[in-house]
Amino acid sequence: MGYGANMTVTNRSTSIVTTGVSSQTCMYDNGDDGSNVSFFNNIAILPNSSAPSGGSQYIEAKSSGSCAFEASSFTLILNVMNGYQEELNFKESNNNWSCQGESQNVKVNIENNGGRASIDVTFLGAATV
Repeated sequence: MGYGANMTVTNRSTSIVTTGVSSQTCMYDNGDDGSNVSFFNNIAILPNSSAPSGGSQYIEAKSSGSCAFEASSFTLILNVMNGYQEELNFKESNNNWSCQGESQNVKVNIENNGGRASIDVTFLGAATV
């Protein structure tokens, strides 16, 4: 078992945002240990809505076996209908989640505390949207 997080993606723009997941390394997925990073693969989030609706999705880093000495990571892709795209690179190392790729259009709030972190991604929109 590794360090887990409850993750939510919120769309505060006026456009539909479709999410994708790529570049998974050392992550539990598809229900393994309760983790489902793939939940965020190919879902549409309506304006002023969140995914999952009314809650969060549990994700967990795999930190045993061949992953014992390797950081866990994945990329979350946010696509807007007109082709605008943002990529967020999440990484877990030593019970600490971090993210690269935050911009003026996408804010990420990570709270690494206790036995489970909280990751909140908010898409605010873009001038080109």
